[in-house]
Amino acid sequence: MQETPELHDYIWHELNDRKAELALPGTEDFAGKGVPYSVTKMEKLSNDIMLLVLEPAGNEKIEYTAGKYISIEIPGTEGMTRDYSIGAAPKGDGKIELHIRHLRGGRFTTYVFEKMHEGEKLNLFGPFGHFKFHYEKDVPVIMAAVSTGLAPLKALLEEAFERKVRNPIKLYLCAHNADSFYGMEWLKQWKKEHPNFDYFISLSSPDPNTEWKGLIGRVHNVILDNEINLKGYDGYVAGSPKVIEAVVKSFKDLGMKEDRIFYDIAG
Repeated sequence: MQETPELHDYIWHELNDRKAELALPGTEDFAGKGVPYSVTKMEKLSNDIMLLVLEPAGNEKIEYTAGKYISIEIPGTEGMTRDYSIGAAPKGDGKIELHIRHLRGGRFTTYVFEKMHEGEKLNLFGPFGHFKFHYEKDVPVIMAAVSTGLAPLKALLEEAFERKVRNPIKLYLCAHNADSFYGMEWLKQWKKEHPNFDYFISLSSPDPNTEWKGLIGRVHNVILDNEINLKGYDGYVAGSPKVIEAVVKSFKDLGMKEDRIFYDIAG
């Protein structure tokens, strides 16, 4: 992919804005001062993805809308935090769903996979962010995500389906291989219940010893190979800055207006 300097700078500017938004006073000033939550569910969704459900541990809860993210104080540190996109639309009960990918050497993700237990207390901050679904009547929508980039898109979709949107919606998901893919039950349920929704799954590096009959390739290339014209579409993408850069370029190459592309830098 040929990088566009302006796009590259814009996305990294947004990433820095996101970090600045989380720049609460020095860590020593807010250690332990977040909203207390309890880990009420841990479910391994794939070989490297853990679903966490957090519930308020007291009377205070974080009020959020679909597309927001929160910051978590890493247990055992003096205010060190990591931020994660919320993976479900709010239901009014204060529960927060997160999709955590185990990153090699990741301090918090390693803690989640090796030490965390149900009933544990965590300190949360937020909500943060500006990602949201734009309710434009009859405008077709295309979404793209890699790995846990699904989390914020899942939240947007749940909210949109609750509001009974009729816009045609396509979702492209990509994982490294079959062992790291997750979310099939949600996808099948959405397609069954909402005739305006469809999804496409690709693997960037499928295991040659495992039979895979689906799409192969990185998500931005899969979109280029399967779409002809995205003029008049709204586009949503969630993932790393590099994923966002690549998908935004594909969207624009297919005719989508840049001001109708929305994204979330998901962990």
